[in-house]
Amino acid sequence: AKMDANGTDSGKRSEEIIAIGTGGSATVLAAVVHAEGITALPPVTPLYTKDTPNLDNTLNMLSTLSFPTNPVTTWAQPLRFLRILLSSLISRNKNALTFVLPLGGNSPAGVLGQVSGMLELADQIRAGDIPVLDAIYVPVASSCTLSGMIIGVALARSFGLRAFSSPKFRLHGVPVHRGVSLLSRVGVYTARVSRVIPLTPR
Repeated sequence: AKMDANGTDSGKRSEEIIAIGTGGSATVLAAVVHAEGITALPPVTPLYTKDTPNLDNTLNMLSTLSFPTNPVTTWAQPLRFLRILLSSLISRNKNALTFVLPLGGNSPAGVLGQVSGMLELADQIRAGDIPVLDAIYVPVASSCTLSGMIIGVALARSFGLRAFSSPKFRLHGVPVHRGVSLLSRVGVYTARVSRVIPLTPR
């Protein structure tokens, strides 16, 4: 929705969409897939930052590369990476805008995307396309996905949708980031104080 609405108020069109993320970034993949389905949007320019060695994000990266995109730039091309970012600050066309999806989906637009995804999932369950779920397991790094999913579940319940109404339903956060894993190991997410910290996975 953020990509579609970009420039609407000013009457300008999107000249370029730059998506920044790791090789397995769901944000980059989602941007590429969405832009492919909307003819009014230009192809996405993926900028890949270096992945941590213990994460295998090959499938997401290959999925991204299976779609038509602008030339891909990786962490192995630092000068080109910097040039693209700097050029995004200066519009080459006064009637066009360059739209940048920043590194990490933990932004308002990213969280709203996850909320929308959960409401879409609830609608598919309502339509009988998939069965009612008792649990969803979510990799946790920036917590953007988990945060948006929690809000999505709350909204679905407030709308009276039966998708996540089961008392057995749980969202399970599985830490895949070293910092998040450390917090999990020392008990931050199971401590009593976590109950008063909004959107804390536990």
